Amino acid sequence: MKKLLAIVVLGLFVSSNAFADQSLINIIDIYSKRSNELKMGKVDQDSHLFLQEELKIATDKIGKVGRPCYREVLKNKSNYNSNIDCLKFRVLLGNDADEWRVNLNKLKSIFAATSYVADNKKWIEKWDDDKYDKFVKLGKEIVQNVAIGSELLSLASDK
Repeated sequence: MKKLLAIVVLGLFVSSNAFADQSLINIIDIYSKRSNELKMGKVDQDSHLFLQEELKIATDKIGKVGRPCYREVLKNKSNYNSNIDCLKFRVLLGNDADEWRVNLNKLKSIFAATSYVADNKKWIEKWDDDKYDKFVKLGKEIVQNVAIGSELLSLASDK
């Protein structure tokens, strides 16, 4: 009976977790769609900073659960399939490998758009120092969060 209860509770926890982390997938989806508009000049600088800040906040989840999971996987790779932080990490970008690939490709397009902005003098000249500093800081923090996930995936899949 206790095993059955534990399985039900874990199932509810994991399924509610997938729903709770939908914000990361949603902001990736919105931002990647807007990245093409960004290159065509249809997105103003303040909207871009807003989207970038929302992405940073959403990717903080990667670090929040990814770093403790990484430490558990260092101890034993099988922990990737059982540790609670690892289970939370595994649903951050989708429920299966195909969803992860789609969302990682969207992240890649976001990074390309951000690089475009960084290389575009017209964009940069419109920002004051505070907005430019915010752009740089947010970009750095997003990359740091994604790097945690990347390192965790490399460790977990390394044979």
